[in-house]
Amino acid sequence: MKREVKEEASKDAQKKVKTEIKQESSKDIKVEVKEVKAEIKREVKQEDTKSQSESTGAKQEKADEKQQVQIKQEDFEQPGPKRRRLSQKSPDVLVPSFESRLTEWAEKCLAFQSSGKTWLPTKPCCPASPFLGLAAAPLQGCEREQTTACVQLLGKEQFRELRDFYHENPNHVLFHDNSGASSERQTETTATSRPQAHRSSTGNQHRAAECMKMWPWMRDLPMRAWAGNGWLLVEDGMMKLAPTGGGSAMQGLEIFESVGSVPEPDEPKTAEPPSRDETRADETQVVTRNFRGLERQSGMQGIVWRKDVACWRAQWWEGNSRKSCTFPISKHMKLGLSEAEAEEVALQEAKAFREELVRQGKLKPPKPSTEKASGSTVRGVVYNKSTREYRARVTDPSTQKLVHGGYFKVKEEAEARARELAREFGVESEGGVVPVKPLSELPNFEPLGPQPGIKWNRGEQSWHATCNVFGKQRNMRFRPKDFSAKEVGTAWKQAVAWRKQQEKERNQAAQSRKR
Repeated sequence: MKREVKEEASKDAQKKVKTEIKQESSKDIKVEVKEVKAEIKREVKQEDTKSQSESTGAKQEKADEKQQVQIKQEDFEQPGPKRRRLSQKSPDVLVPSFESRLTEWAEKCLAFQSSGKTWLPTKPCCPASPFLGLAAAPLQGCEREQTTACVQLLGKEQFRELRDFYHENPNHVLFHDNSGASSERQTETTATSRPQAHRSSTGNQHRAAECMKMWPWMRDLPMRAWAGNGWLLVEDGMMKLAPTGGGSAMQGLEIFESVGSVPEPDEPKTAEPPSRDETRADETQVVTRNFRGLERQSGMQGIVWRKDVACWRAQWWEGNSRKSCTFPISKHMKLGLSEAEAEEVALQEAKAFREELVRQGKLKPPKPSTEKASGSTVRGVVYNKSTREYRARVTDPSTQKLVHGGYFKVKEEAEARARELAREFGVESEGGVVPVKPLSELPNFEPLGPQPGIKWNRGEQSWHATCNVFGKQRNMRFRPKDFSAKEVGTAWKQAVAWRKQQEKERNQAAQSRKR
């Protein structure tokens, strides 16, 4: 190759190449020539003698291979395929190295922290901050003893993740926003080179949300968990997040809290305030309505049985607030009475209490409740007041659609038709009344450990955990899937974990107050 080049290169061409080399900077020559070193050696061998003598792309001097490659240049007036290949690789050369960006990110992070700004998921202090996570981010209210850049706080795995993410996405918006003057110049050039389209604010928000969710610490979180809406998507549906207050480890942190339990479908509904029509009705008029779901009834308006706590409850309204008073059977059973006798005594106490409220003028005389003449305990039988007819209908469990059985003037005929449809589709027809099991037939468990504040509620059939935090009583129920030893033990462990979490929060609040 050296002989062919020496024979074809003329003196005029060599002088021309030397003149062009002097005009260009040495930095650009070294960068461009090193990348196409291999291409030059291959193409010089393939070109014939005539083409090599006409072009100036093969001019070389009598020196070693390294000097020959450095001298070789292409004519700028006649760009060929070699020059085109160099222009395609030029953008990669302009990307700064990862090590050079670390110093810049550290300076920007320290300036951000010293300015007293608040960290946001959409506006981090530096590109290294999202890789630390929320716990290490400079949030509002979290004061540090000494100011340290987020780059210096990264662990080995976090540092590798940031480095790999930068090498894979060097032009990501996370690095553009913090790239200094170079990114600003690039943004200005791009903005002036192409026209700006009219975009709606809603579209920009969607694009920004998708871009922000590309960050590593947001990939495994649902959007509502970090968007600030206060709701979190779980397996059972949406869960509301409530603030913990100033005593938590991180002010503003949101966790799920619960007070009380979800009522069961067969639990009796609470009494509603009397309407105007009922107030104006005659006191001697008998109110006829359907019985509640439970088999155990008091026979008097405003007195219901609570099977979860095994007591009678008298409830009434005073203005817009509801009042109630409970009469448990446990205190009578401790005196030696049976469950049936204790239940009867508690019912008499509830009736006497309501009569006292009537005597004081707080309530009107009770109206005895009886089974409605048009009502039925058979599922699927509905009475139409306008036509005064009974309608039989049953839901098909396979299609979840109502199957109509017709209209009847007599209730017994409608009930017979409803039972027939229930047998046809394999559903239960007699479901209007829910039996109340005696306490002796319900399973009971003793605490499985020394943890205080946790006991088994026989009526609710669950572990009931309580804890006093910030002067308020917190309650949580943990109901096992079944009454096997494994499931009961799992529910107990969940209750213990919840209790320890509340105690930890209470201790942290006490320590913060002492300071």
